This record gives sequence, C-alpha cells and structure tokens, in this order.
Amino acid sequence: MTGPLVSVVVPVHDVVDYLDACVGSIVGQTHTALDVVLVDDGSTDGSEALCDAWAERDLRVRVVHQAAQGSSVARNVGIDAAHGDWLTFADSDDVLSPDLVAILLAAAVGSGAEIALGEHVAFEEGEQVAFTPGSTVTVSPAAVETMQVMCVRPQWGPVAKLLRRDLLVDGPRFPEGLLHQDLAFTPRVFGRATLVARTDAVVYGYRQRRGSVTDTVRRVALSPDLVTILRGNIDLARRTTPARDFARYLAAYLRHAVRQLERIGDADAWRRNEPYVRACRELLRDHLPEAAATGAVHAPTRAAWRLAVTAPRPYAVSARSVRRLRTVVGARVRAVRARA
Repeated sequence: MTGPLVSVVVPVHDVVDYLDACVGSIVGQTHTALDVVLVDDGSTDGSEALCDAWAERDLRVRVVHQAAQGSSVARNVGIDAAHGDWLTFADSDDVLSPDLVAILLAAAVGSGAEIALGEHVAFEEGEQVAFTPGSTVTVSPAAVETMQVMCVRPQWGPVAKLLRRDLLVDGPRFPEGLLHQDLAFTPRVFGRATLVARTDAVVYGYRQRRGSVTDTVRRVALSPDLVTILRGNIDLARRTTPARDFARYLAAYLRHAVRQLERIGDADAWRRNEPYVRACRELLRDHLPEAAATGAVHAPTRAAWRLAVTAPRPYAVSARSVRRLRTVVGARVRAVRARA
C-alpha cells in the first residue's frame, strides 16, 4: 500500500442485503492504503456477522460492535477509531466508485485543500450506477464553498467528501439522538477548513430503497429535529459570518423548513406531522422579523411565510399549486425556445 492512509467510516445497522456491495466497493478502491472502520450499530439481521467476515477477509477492515444508538453515535465512534490521515464516510447501503478515494485525494493534495468533494448519483435496485471520472477541479475558500453546499446547491451529507483528519481532532461531531444530523455537521467541519476542492466526478452511488431512514422520514413523518438543527445553524451563521452572508444562510434555512410543509398532503399526514408543523411555525414566528431586518427574503416571500405561520395547510396547498404552475410554464417556454 502506498500513499496517504485514508479511513472510511461506515455505520452499519440491519443492511444484510446491501452490506457486501458497499464494503466490496470500498476495499476495491484503486487507492489501496485504506483503513475501513465498520461500526455495527446493534444489527440483528446478520449484518454483524458479515462485518466480522469482512474483517477476517481483509486486514484493512476493522469492526466496532456496539448496542444500537443511531447513526450519529456510530459515525462519531468511527471518527474516534479512525487511523487515517484523511477520512471519508459511506452509508452501508450505498456504493462507491472504485476511484472515489483516488480522485478526491488527488484533488485535495494537488490543491492544498483540507476538504475535497465530488458528485453523487441516486440509483435503484438493479440499475447500473453512472460513475464518471470528471474533467475539472475548482478550488475555493472554505467560506465560499460552505455557502455553496449549505445554500446554493445543498450537499449536506458527509458522503462523497474527503476530510483531512486534523479537522476532526477535538472538532465537530454528529449531534447524537437527532435526525438530520448531517445538516449540523457539515457547516461546522467546513468552518475549520481554509480551502475546499470540488471535482465534477460522480464518485458515490446513493441507493434509493424503501425502509431507509430517509425514506421512512418521507413516508411516515417529518421530524422536529430538523427545526432544532436549523435553529442551531442559524445561530452558528449569525456568530461566524458577515451580515450579508448571514442573510443568505437565514433565507436558505427558513426556506428549507417551510418547504417541508409542502410535502404534507392529506388530513392524516397533517395529524401525523403536527409536531413538525408546530416547530416550523415557531421557527418562522421567531425569525421572520430578522429576515425582514436583514433583507434575507423579499416582502412577497415573507407574506407567504406569514401565511405558513397562521394557516399552514392553505399555505401548503397554494405553494404546491404555484410550483406546479411554474413547472408547466417552464416546460412550455423551453419547448417554444427549442422550436425557435
């Protein structure tokens, strides 16, 4: 094995049908200097035995077994156990391009950046994952790239990112006991960096499956944890960014909270999501005056969001209608331009 040692942290919980594909894509990396940390988070479906089998098969794989405590705890345990100079994350039902580590490491080392990130692509069972090698690498100040990943082109998750290990020494960890923990981790770890390298290479395959945490949240209920984390991120931005940047963060975080209301459909869904709706309304009520004072959002948007506070269901219906209308009009405009 040559080159810097790269740790790959993988939280594992009851993914026996997908784990072999995930770990196989990790140990098959073209960059072979790897430290693979599988954190078995209380699996009971055979995933725990598969983890041990991989450790026996490949000396680069280590396993930590623990009682089920959630992905945040598992990732934090993996961070603390990692030995690499660099670190990346993978979810145990996803797959990596064979060149993920090599591509991101070259982008980071070649530019002097402490973080490198690539693109990810969703895929469904039976589909070929469309990895691409990419053709460009851009290097930006970390503050600029943080704005991109949090507000412009959200890439909140820790996957498809390579982090220099020293960013995490006595540094950010995933908040434990909360969903949407990626949204809290990413701006804090980016905030410790100076430079970020971005490649257009598609290096990570995100599996879409029923029963995953993301899918369960989408189908069953939104979590008020999201609002808790958004509040913390707003406070972080207020403390650490110039006023103009803070206004953009505030607008992005409020917009993300409000758009979840648009996902709630029938009466049963509104009853199921009442804790989230209440938390979202309180968030808007608390921060709309600040949004007005900082110019974070225009007056028509503030008016719409005030409707979300006082009458969230009518707001959601009207917002969905407007979105559908914009989609139809946009499609027609594009068709006319194509014929011209």
